[in-house]
Amino acid sequence: MSATRFTTDGAALSRDEIVQAAAGYASTGGLADLTIRQLATDLDVTPMALYRHIRDKDDILEAVADRLIGDLDLPSDDLPWPEYLAAMVRSLRGLLREHPAIIGLYTREPLTTPAARRRLAAARTALGRAGFDEAAATRAYATIHTFTIGFCALEAGRGLIDTTTPAPAEDPDDRALHEFVTDEQFEHGLEVIVAGIVTKGPRP
Repeated sequence: MSATRFTTDGAALSRDEIVQAAAGYASTGGLADLTIRQLATDLDVTPMALYRHIRDKDDILEAVADRLIGDLDLPSDDLPWPEYLAAMVRSLRGLLREHPAIIGLYTREPLTTPAARRRLAAARTALGRAGFDEAAATRAYATIHTFTIGFCALEAGRGLIDTTTPAPAEDPDDRALHEFVTDEQFEHGLEVIVAGIVTKGPRP
């Protein structure tokens, strides 16, 4: 019988090791399939061993999400703020479409990981350069951010992988309703929101 953590006093399990193993599911596109039991098997420990370092599955997903979000490049500081915000949420949408399991974290409670805080700070800085005070900058970022989360939740909930082409429908209203969740509609919504923020403008 080979030695395992079940049968030996090998190196102690660490939270970082757990997160690293869970991140492996993200790299293969299988984050939605992650379970505590399977992760414990992968790490050659009992499920209870994991709970010494984590609260629950969401705790692991948050840590993985923090790594993935932290890997997203922030836009260039040279961009005008409307383009800066648009670039931020396009990259976030790309991540959430690739890893829809993360969307549930946002819908259940605020994601307040270090990477999420850095993105908020970056948006505030970009808007601050344009004259927005912190409160107005936060509202502007929240508006465009939550629109993106909601749109991605619709995509994930409907199992839409390719939203470049709407599903065919003979009835005009059916076709119109299908087109509520397409790449074109996302860009239109993004354009409208940014235009609204531009119109409202920074507070004097």
